[in-house]
Amino acid sequence: MNNDALISKIKKALLVLQISNFTAGLAFFAGYFLQGDILFIIAGTCMMIAVIGLQVLRKRIFAKLEQ
Repeated sequence: MNNDALISKIKKALLVLQISNFTAGLAFFAGYFLQGDILFIIAGTCMMIAVIGLQVLRKRIFAKLEQ
């Protein structure tokens, strides 16, 4: 597997992780509005932090791979 194929697979995997974490965060926030339990806000916030963390990780990984 060449370097370009590996980079594209990593990009796809990180994108899938970001989308799934973002969707889960929205679901948790919707759960809060339906149930009113503060744990949904905490879980939704953690999911959104994970999305931001994956974006930072993505930039770091590609900075190293594209050198």
